[in-house]
Amino acid sequence: MHFTTSIYLKLVTITLFVLTLSGCGTLQTIYDDAPTLFETSKKTEVNPLLQKLRALDLANDREAARNTFMKDMITSSDRLCDKQKQQILHDSQQWDIDSEKGDRQFEDMLKEAIDLRQYDHTNPGMTLLSKRELATPERAMATVIIKNIEETRKLARIQLKSRMEEAIRQYSVKQGLLDLQAYHNSCSIHFAAGSMAIASTVKMTPAERNASIEDLMQLRQKLMDEGLNARAVEQKIDALILDH
Repeated sequence: MHFTTSIYLKLVTITLFVLTLSGCGTLQTIYDDAPTLFETSKKTEVNPLLQKLRALDLANDREAARNTFMKDMITSSDRLCDKQKQQILHDSQQWDIDSEKGDRQFEDMLKEAIDLRQYDHTNPGMTLLSKRELATPERAMATVIIKNIEETRKLARIQLKSRMEEAIRQYSVKQGLLDLQAYHNSCSIHFAAGSMAIASTVKMTPAERNASIEDLMQLRQKLMDEGLNARAVEQKIDALILDH
């Protein structure tokens, strides 16, 4: 009987010990999970931007709230764009346009040939394309890019103002945000380069071309009637006819 009781007590002791270990393991698991639970609670905190966007939906005058929000964003974008334009001008000093010239052998040969023709009469001011050469082409290009950015954004602001007159059903907050994103992205060399490339390849419609040709033909006839040289006008007419 004593032996049986001893065995029984040992079994109870072992069982309690196992349960104790199991309990510790459970507590440890909770402690291990605590950071995850804490992080989850942090993630559920309300984002300030989300709060601002929700306020637009809860406003008594949703169109007015949307427009105020967009105007503030446009102002912020313009402020950043001013800094970007200054940066473009500054960076243009580092642009190395001359690096595009690879093998200079042909260019050196031309220079040598020119130097050898010491007694030929020349008129440097009449040299082909001389009026298109600039001492600082990098800065000039940066100025053109900035002008394109300014003109693009000026027209975009007019469009934005027109769109903000629409009801919230026709012009949602998300659509406004997409327009703001496009507006802000327009302040870049990348966008300006694409914009200028498109503008340079736009051709006149057949009606516009015919109207221009007709005007030039009348100008040519007027010059001829007055005994003046109309060759330059004829060349423009030929260029328009061939540009189709």
